Amino acid sequence: MTLENKQKIFKYIDEMNKDLMKLENHSNVVSEIIKKLNKFIYTKYSLSEKDINELLSILVKYRIVLDIPIPIDTLLLRAVKIDEGTTYPNYDNASRISYIPDEISHLAPLGRFNMPKQPMYYGTIATSDKNINVPLSEVEAKEEEFINILNSKTTKELRVRYIGLFEYYKKGEEPPFEIKPFFKEVYEHYQNIYDKDLLMAIELCDEFFTRITTEIGNKKLYSITSLLSRIFLADSHVDGLIYPSVATNGFPNIVLKPKSVDNKVEHKKARILLIKEDYGKSVYYVIDFDDIGEIDNKNNIIWKNKNNN
Repeated sequence: MTLENKQKIFKYIDEMNKDLMKLENHSNVVSEIIKKLNKFIYTKYSLSEKDINELLSILVKYRIVLDIPIPIDTLLLRAVKIDEGTTYPNYDNASRISYIPDEISHLAPLGRFNMPKQPMYYGTIATSDKNINVPLSEVEAKEEEFINILNSKTTKELRVRYIGLFEYYKKGEEPPFEIKPFFKEVYEHYQNIYDKDLLMAIELCDEFFTRITTEIGNKKLYSITSLLSRIFLADSHVDGLIYPSVATNGFPNIVLKPKSVDNKVEHKKARILLIKEDYGKSVYYVIDFDDIGEIDNKNNIIWKNKNNN
């Protein structure tokens, strides 16, 4: 990236934060809001959706908004459990193991980054077909369960936002997959330009957003994270979010808008796994069935062994 382009981005960041810099007591304001939201999540304290929206609308002023490009040919993996009673341990259409299709969108439950009746694609960014531990842990795979793994690749560049990116730099760690070095320079720009109180408020927000999007979920937690997602994804050019795995460190998770999956992702194949041993800490011993499901242009999965029997 040229120096001129970097300076343009720094100027954009400073312009975006211009109104914040006029305010005072940033860290106190942010801290009190986080306390109130934590009280809602962990106790019987009640907040309406309107209350949560109002609190988040203040917090997100302190968010770090950077679009991260996910290049063409990036591998995405998604795991889906097979319903009990299925005669063959597989699904026959990629839409069943991608996101919930429009015709049954009313069945979509409240999720970490989606409201009820709002389907989203949840997957993991990977470098190899073998990187199955994160997607398996995300669906809480258990012994003797059959799992379908959907392998997909990006066909166009995705634009995503990373929740908790600066948390890595703050801890002196590197993000769990390749991020352009420029994003570390952005973090250092914040460190050098903004006063300590504003910087503390920004870091408090980043830490809070990271924590609530990586904790084991419940309805109250999801009622906050799903509204937060709606704010982060409001810009039409943004395809989705990247966030750390709830269950394990390693390859990050990704959530995508269905339209972005339709236009920028191609489902390549499906596999069948049987979980034989769960050793804890997202380590599994699995049997990989010798049955690859090729996906046609109508998203039908053509299983090799099933169709030869």
